[in-house]
Amino acid sequence: MRVSVIRDANAIRIRYGLTGDLSEIVWPEPSAGQRRDELWLHTCFEAFIRSPDNASYAEFNVATNRDWAAYQFDNYRSNRQDLACPPPEISVIRDAQNAKIEIAIPTVSLNAPQGPLLLGTNAIVETEDDARSYWALHHPLNKPDFHHSDSFKLNLD
Repeated sequence: MRVSVIRDANAIRIRYGLTGDLSEIVWPEPSAGQRRDELWLHTCFEAFIRSPDNASYAEFNVATNRDWAAYQFDNYRSNRQDLACPPPEISVIRDAQNAKIEIAIPTVSLNAPQGPLLLGTNAIVETEDDARSYWALHHPLNKPDFHHSDSFKLNLD
């Protein structure tokens, strides 16, 4: 998996790329792109964003059918609430060998839209044998835990 990130005045733009034999990946059924919970149970791409001086953070989940979710946490996995925000822009291009998923998260969705931010990017990939692989820039524990503060590895100034 490859990830690139660009931050501009209006959005954090994240591009996820998968290359290889993608025929065994389970892709979600087509949808109109609705807000839905539990996207992480299947193939989905995620971003965790927080200010360096604050324990609260936002979680964004998107599926390749353009379904999405956004949550706010007060601290590590505590007091999860739906984040009041506009939907992210989601673009998906894929074939048998490549998938490119682009997400534009409006900065107005974040507590510190103009200040420094820490970002964790992740993916859950489900295969036809009902297995899941968990991809991240960094797994700080001996198991995947995307909410762990040490997973927020990218500094966005």
